[in-house]
Formats: sequence, structure tokens, C-alpha cells
Amino acid sequence: MKNSEERWCTSEKYGDSSQLSPDWDKVFRQGIVDTLLAIGMPIDAIEEGIEKNADKWRSIKMESSFRNAYNPIFNYLEPIEARLKAPEPEFHDAWMKMRLYEYYQEHKESVDKYGEVLDEMKMTDEEVQKLKQYLEIKIQERLDEIKIADEKKLTRKK
Repeated sequence: MKNSEERWCTSEKYGDSSQLSPDWDKVFRQGIVDTLLAIGMPIDAIEEGIEKNADKWRSIKMESSFRNAYNPIFNYLEPIEARLKAPEPEFHDAWMKMRLYEYYQEHKESVDKYGEVLDEMKMTDEEVQKLKQYLEIKIQERLDEIKIADEKKLTRKK
């Protein structure tokens, strides 16, 4: 399933179910659950497989979600001098940390039972609030950068 989404059962839970979704990691995980449930696999076996194999998919799909949201595909199609600069590494790392924390909050029972609880998943409430505040600022800054770059691209075509 990691290599193709063909013939998957997907719900509308996350809206866009393509690999270009900013929630691709969530869509992918839900697609695994929905597809394997549809063929009769027990949910416990599905959750065990997902968490015991998290190292084979989770960070890869989270990276894709980050790129989809904050380094859009149009950027790669532009001439080098017109490309939007890459997102700041600190922003990327903070976003990934929060995504892992949120993943754990949503799938705590399965991670605790079958997977590995990473340090990012064990943040205190104070750490989470501080990270959320930082990310609110950085996300807005990045979305503004993307909007400006997109407007420049549209203006050049006229």
C-alpha cells in the first residue's frame, strides 16, 4: 500500500485523498485502515501492523504532507531564479515535532500497545503551547510567502 493508492477504500474524512494532500500522512493511514477493514481484517491486527511498521511509512508520509503544504509543486516548475526559497529547517523540524505529537494523541492506544513512543510524542502541555505559538507564526509567514510567489507567477503569465 505504501507504493500505490490504487484500489484503496478511502473516506472523505480528510477531504483531498491524493498524494498531494497536506494531510497525506493521515489520508494514507486511514486508507490502510479502511481498505483492510473492507477485506475483513480485524482492527487490532491492522493497528498492530501499522504501528510495528511505522518506521517504513510514517516519517516519509509526514515529510510529503509538509512539502505539499509548505513547498508546493508549482515551485519546482519555476525557473531557478523565480523559485520560492525552501522552508526554514527550524520550521520544518518544529512542524514535524508537532505532527508526531498530534499523531500520538490521535493513536495513543495503538502506539502504546504496538509501537514506539518517541520523545516528540511526550511533550508537556507547556512545550506544546510554546510550539503551537511558534508554528502559528511560521505557518502564516510561509502561507504569505507562497501566496506572493503564486501571485508573481500569475502576473508573469499575463
